[in-house]
Amino acid sequence: MMPKSRFPGMAEDVSAIDFSGWPMIVRADMPDNVAYAICEAIDKRKEFIPTDNYKPLDIAQLCANDEETPYDVPLHPGAKRFYRERGHLK
Repeated sequence: MMPKSRFPGMAEDVSAIDFSGWPMIVRADMPDNVAYAICEAIDKRKEFIPTDNYKPLDIAQLCANDEETPYDVPLHPGAKRFYRERGHLK
């Protein structure tokens, strides 16, 4: 549950799904530098982010598009640039 008390401007509580994974869904028109900054922030704080398998967060796994982390839509261009610059995309 996302309580309206924690999110100013929300009119009511919102039921939410916990994916227990790493989908990061953004708008296609979000600026590239914002998507890049999101990835950068996750990378910089990865040692503090708990995972559901109790292993250290592997940034390369977030863009692997494999059995553990499949995605059905393309990466945002800003995220793609971040992962490519860090050597996680070929």
